[in-house]
Amino acid sequence: MIAGIELGGTKTVVAIVSPSRIIVGGGVCQAEGLHRKINARLIEIAAGYFSPVLGGDYVVPPALGQQAGICGALLLADCVSVVSAGFIVSASG
Repeated sequence: MIAGIELGGTKTVVAIVSPSRIIVGGGVCQAEGLHRKINARLIEIAAGYFSPVLGGDYVVPPALGQQAGICGALLLADCVSVVSAGFIVSASG
């Protein structure tokens, strides 16, 4: 889309999965005001049909900023090493 933001895939995810929040990160998402523009466009195309979208900041940057990817990779590597060592890991601790 030339003069706006095309969110076809995001709109489909919102309609089918109905997440409470969408986290969008990466280098391109560091652009000033991008998350605000995405939120505004989603509110426009949702046309009042998807209530989570109307609740404010629906599309947000990662809380860990640019460190989110490496932190996720390290956490995954830690989980894999625990499982491969023969321990059973539960989500409750």
